[in-house]
Amino acid sequence: MSSIKPIQLELPKIFVCTNFRSGVHSSCAARGSKDIFKQLNALAKERSDDIVVEQIVCLGRCENGPNVRIAGHEIINSVSIDDLPSILDAVLAAGNK
Repeated sequence: MSSIKPIQLELPKIFVCTNFRSGVHSSCAARGSKDIFKQLNALAKERSDDIVVEQIVCLGRCENGPNVRIAGHEIINSVSIDDLPSILDAVLAAGNK
């Protein structure tokens, strides 16, 4: 009998840039990304145990921040608190395909 190793599937991840650079509105953190991270993390925990929200140092689009990236997808620019439910909807819908 052969031994079959279990497959480890990664949970969907959402990365929120929380990089801070000095200067007026020159980084995601200066535009409120730390609050976005906290809110998105809380909403994700409320809606599903299968979503991981992580802080990332930089997504390279500081001038368009706050920036969020769903793993394997494009960067979402100029994210606001109001955008968070639709970001979570997209992640949950992708997981059901």
